[in-house]
Amino acid sequence: MTVCKNCGKELREEATICPNCGTPVEKDKGGFGWGLLGCFLPFIGIILFFVWIKKKPRTAKAIIIGVAIGLLLMYAGQMAERLAQHGMLY
Repeated sequence: MTVCKNCGKELREEATICPNCGTPVEKDKGGFGWGLLGCFLPFIGIILFFVWIKKKPRTAKAIIIGVAIGLLLMYAGQMAERLAQHGMLY
């Protein structure tokens, strides 16, 4: 459930404004672009994850998935390079 950033009252998922104080509700859509940022800039992605984990959980999830994919790709690249140095990769 979403919480109003101004008064703290719980809101319905489909709410666009807070019925208590009238503050507009920001929608957290996540997004492929944030995941891509996390993939290519994992250090920044980790920082943004911790900044947004409570405020924008979907966006934070997209970023941390991108970070994980980016780190796995870096690890796979390093392993392939080591195997090639030892002549174990075709």
